[in-house]
Amino acid sequence: MGLASNALGTVNDLSLVRKLARGVGAWLMVDAVHYAPHFLIDVRAMDVDFLICSAYKFYGPHVGLLYARDGLLDRLEPDRLATQDPRSPFRIETGTLNHAAILGVRAAIEYIASLGEGTTLRTRLVSAMEGLGLTNAIWPPGCIAS
Repeated sequence: MGLASNALGTVNDLSLVRKLARGVGAWLMVDAVHYAPHFLIDVRAMDVDFLICSAYKFYGPHVGLLYARDGLLDRLEPDRLATQDPRSPFRIETGTLNHAAILGVRAAIEYIASLGEGTTLRTRLVSAMEGLGLTNAIWPPGCIAS
């Protein structure tokens, strides 16, 4: 599901979609590309199976990010090069990783965190996003796991 709309500015009801997906035994993949620049993401609290976004939405390089609940990638049978490592997370890669872009994602996250205060990366990110006025709440109503 798309978590937020860049056209309308709406945030979809994650709690409802999660309940419906679980009700039929489906995995839930959330596209957070338009959500990530405006709200904090906590995949455990959101209780999603997969979450994707792109780092360019928060000043990083144009590279996709994927979170997968532990063990789910091992249950997928993706097309991949025979020489690629069949274990997660490499099993979904088609070849050599883009190391420069990965470092660029880290730099973007560290830059945002540098605008906040705290002793851990997460607390600095939370502080920075709150300081920028991007998070009145960590999730809009209906998004947090219930």
